[in-house]
Amino acid sequence: MSYDISLGINDHLSSIEIYDSDCGSVYVNEENELAYEPKLLRFFSRLIEISDELSEKFKFALQGLVSTMPSIPQSYLETPSGKWLRTIKHDTASTITDETCQWNDEYKQSLEALVVRLNTPDLATEATKLKKVKVKVDELIKSFRNWENKLGVDNCSAYLDKKKDSVTKGKAATKYAKSIFEQIPLTGVGEGIWSLMWDHARAYSKQVCYPETEFPNVTDGSVCVLCQQPLNEEAKQKLIQFESFVKGELELAAKKSTYELAVCESSLSDTPDEELISTIVVAANLDDVLTPLVMNLRMAIENAAGKLLKAEVDKEFESGIDFSIIPQLEKISIELEISVKQLEEDAKKDNRPSLVKQKQARHATSRNSGTPVAIIRSPTQRIGDAPAALRPPQTEHKAAQSWLPQMALRLFGIKF
Repeated sequence: MSYDISLGINDHLSSIEIYDSDCGSVYVNEENELAYEPKLLRFFSRLIEISDELSEKFKFALQGLVSTMPSIPQSYLETPSGKWLRTIKHDTASTITDETCQWNDEYKQSLEALVVRLNTPDLATEATKLKKVKVKVDELIKSFRNWENKLGVDNCSAYLDKKKDSVTKGKAATKYAKSIFEQIPLTGVGEGIWSLMWDHARAYSKQVCYPETEFPNVTDGSVCVLCQQPLNEEAKQKLIQFESFVKGELELAAKKSTYELAVCESSLSDTPDEELISTIVVAANLDDVLTPLVMNLRMAIENAAGKLLKAEVDKEFESGIDFSIIPQLEKISIELEISVKQLEEDAKKDNRPSLVKQKQARHATSRNSGTPVAIIRSPTQRIGDAPAALRPPQTEHKAAQSWLPQMALRLFGIKF
């Protein structure tokens, strides 16, 4: 449109209000009667601005939430994990998903076992082989448990008590023997070799010479079973004293104590043979970590047993051996037993396809163990998943302006 000022007022332009910059600053920058806004209106203006900001934050938060189920690869559809994934819903508890999707050492071992089972062509032969390995591991466990008991504080104290008891009773029997045999011209009477000879003389008398008469036979007309000479009164008294000594309580107690000590010392002397333990370790297929621990434990047992045999009776003794390797061996034994049962079951029935699916599922879980699980959520629940500071007061997802009047009504009793 063209306009000439000399023509005066133009009807088309007369309705337009024109402001210069000075006039505009009155409305924008200055507080005056024209630009004044009451506090209540400023409050609601600010609420509207906040609602716009919240609306943008809601949109951003919702975009980060999963709303569709991820597609499952075809190869995993029939695995246990694939079947479980198809059953979860929007209200599935997070504890269930965390438990199902976790990955730990137990699952890692399970995956390794599945790989071994699938890579084993002859399952029955492998089961037999693992049985033999388990037998060897159990032999190690039994041997070490036995020595853990032998070299325990209580048994070490019991051995030293036996040792002291044997010495004490031996001295008492020897003193009693000297009181009987001190007038005997020959030495060694009452000791071990002499006692053996006396036992044989008794057996000879009871079985051959005088089976009907109590030993020693000192009746009239009897003769000595050793020298075959007639017995005078002095000889008869010596024979009676000899038998009384042999059957005496002190001598019997000394013999019993000596025997028990000998049995105990024989047991302590029979330490694990190095070559035998090495053979068992190889047969048990132990790794490079356990093998030196087993061999060091064998050496520690041998050293401790030797020290105990030489220990003084009036002093306490502690072996100081660490048998903590035994639980590790027991764990290996249990795992071998489980593997044997699984291999035997696999050999009885052809379940290789099922094992393949299990292995695939385990592989998938191990690769994605750190990835969050996708759950289908309704709009209401997705709003519920938003941070508390961003959550609207209503459960339904609406624009911020739609619930703002209700919030104002609740807080201030104001309608607008």
